[in-house]
Amino acid sequence: GGGADAAATTTEDPWATRITPRYAPAMPGGLYAIRRDWWHEVGEYDVDMDTWGAENIEMSVRQWTCGGKIGMIPCSRVGHIFRTAAGRSTYKYKGDFPFDFPNSSHAATVWRNCARFVDAWVESPYRDYWFSQRVHGLAPGCCGDVAERRALKQRLQCKSFAWYLDQVYPELRDELAPRIQAYEQSRHRAA
Repeated sequence: GGGADAAATTTEDPWATRITPRYAPAMPGGLYAIRRDWWHEVGEYDVDMDTWGAENIEMSVRQWTCGGKIGMIPCSRVGHIFRTAAGRSTYKYKGDFPFDFPNSSHAATVWRNCARFVDAWVESPYRDYWFSQRVHGLAPGCCGDVAERRALKQRLQCKSFAWYLDQVYPELRDELAPRIQAYEQSRHRAA
């Protein structure tokens, strides 16, 4: 789209970029629409992730690498209201969740879920680099058996995490590149 200005020349429509659907590398947690058959085919939620946190990252990478896409519709509106333990609505986020986090805190649960995602869906050198950071002391295999998720990845013939970075999220690839290079150099010096 475009419009005509006073001099009758074509100008870009300033509203077009505000309402035009576009692809996104990841989605907000749990706020999306998906065809039911695709949801089942691509593996639904990872039932071994705890409570919630990081499932949106796992699902986003899985969608892209296994043949799907994530589109953002800027003009859409979505509401999300947290409920208190008593079931009453609350509009202010105060960390008051209507459930307990199994790892003693929301942050520990999110990091555990991140580790599970990395263990199942991310290959080396990115996987090795992530675990080398020793976030909360997490290590490969710390978050349960991921064999079923890896089998899903193989069955669906999903592309690699490197493909995701190259094709879908090159900004993250570029941000990670110096860290991965330094990590790889330190590993070779230590060997």
